[in-house]
Amino acid sequence: MKVLLFSPIVELSYRPMAAPLGLMSIATYLNANGHQARIGTDVTSKRKIIKEIESFSPDIIGVSVISAQFINNALLISKTAKKLGYTVIWGGTMASVIPATSLESGVVDYVSLREGELTWLDIANAFDNHFSFDTIPGLAYLKNGSYIETEPRELLDLSTLPRLDWTLINPNNYFSASYGCKKSIHIYWSKGCVGNCSFCYNGDFNCSKRRERPLEYVIDEMKYLINNFGADGFEFTDDLMFANTNQMRTFCNAILENDLHFCWTCYLRIGIVNEPQDYELMRQTGCRCLMFGIETGSKRIQHVIHKGISEQKIKDNITACSNAGIIPLTTFMMAFPDETEEDLKETIRLINQFDRANGILNLLNPQPGTELYDDLVKQNRIKPMKSLKQYSKVRWGDNLYVNTSAVSTKELYTIAHYYSLKSMFLKSDDTPEKHFWDTVKNVLKSMKNKGVVEFIRIVFLIFFKLISFFTLFLHPGIRKKYDLYFK
Repeated sequence: MKVLLFSPIVELSYRPMAAPLGLMSIATYLNANGHQARIGTDVTSKRKIIKEIESFSPDIIGVSVISAQFINNALLISKTAKKLGYTVIWGGTMASVIPATSLESGVVDYVSLREGELTWLDIANAFDNHFSFDTIPGLAYLKNGSYIETEPRELLDLSTLPRLDWTLINPNNYFSASYGCKKSIHIYWSKGCVGNCSFCYNGDFNCSKRRERPLEYVIDEMKYLINNFGADGFEFTDDLMFANTNQMRTFCNAILENDLHFCWTCYLRIGIVNEPQDYELMRQTGCRCLMFGIETGSKRIQHVIHKGISEQKIKDNITACSNAGIIPLTTFMMAFPDETEEDLKETIRLINQFDRANGILNLLNPQPGTELYDDLVKQNRIKPMKSLKQYSKVRWGDNLYVNTSAVSTKELYTIAHYYSLKSMFLKSDDTPEKHFWDTVKNVLKSMKNKGVVEFIRIVFLIFFKLISFFTLFLHPGIRKKYDLYFK
């Protein structure tokens, strides 16, 4: 069977934001098992989507929908494919948590739930043998208007998957400047996280488990990208790069043993790596930034969201990281259910303690597929959205679609604008001055690929977004209450 897997783009972008690792894994697996799979990435217009389809003439089309930001482009791809008579299958994190809504759009025939490698192989084999898809595990579909979900699949043993085939894409299209390097690309070693945070998809999607690919596969892929494309950096997309110190040391020692020289960044949980010498080892192997999801400075909220990390451990880890010459990027959230002004002040106090850490404070929007979202629905405090159009309008982390906290929405937005401005212009000796100007470059290229109407719409959207940041200065009372001053 011939499968064309599409990687959508977000609204204000001219290309996918990262290498489509999930689609690459599915396509590699299908190709290794006697089928033909290709990845389509030129999706900025209906004309280009048709060109991608006609150049390959697939039997079935797949579309990756990782988050709500991809929905609009995913719908454009799917509508175009359906008009050409193709069966369309959605997959990815977002599609997996709202399968019924996706199917009710009328342009999606099946949803591949959670991991897709085995499901897609079953689909391909069933297609070649003229079998029905209806009993394949890990699928959702509508039959006579009724929603049907087949039996779930067990989590995959990642060692059974082949090395990723990087010839499926052009890596040059995915390089960007990052911490300490000019040609960084996304890659991954593992799936899942051992945590069980109530606001995160991981508990349901990955059963709070972390699974690794063979490390030699990852080393081989990095060597390929370094030797053939000049990669000098890697951004690991793993939900949790290391679950314990031994895994960190194994990874670092493999880099040293293979005499590899590059910069790298990853996500790490507070309390995993604690010794100063371990942070020094990571720095020695090229680590230039570690992203810590701390979420809140309130002990009460920490307990509610199942985070369970002590403030002293946070301080120790951030200090050791910074002293080793690695940039600590700390991420926080606000607008948790019933969060009070005092809870929020505790978070701001914690963020402001670290002069050498870049603190990011996002707005929490309860997401389907999480414990927090399910609890709020049961309590009738939020109502599930009824259409993909509604989901596509939510800017997770940037805009609130519902405020279940005890803090006013005006105060939340004022605080969010302060930290947006602060992080936008933050500079570091180890970081190329790239964050702000790369964003501008991305938007300009995106606008170039759009029509006149879309161009004008994007200009106004950007203009009003920038203006909204500076409304911060219209609320001196809020700034004083939360100490929102640039010092």
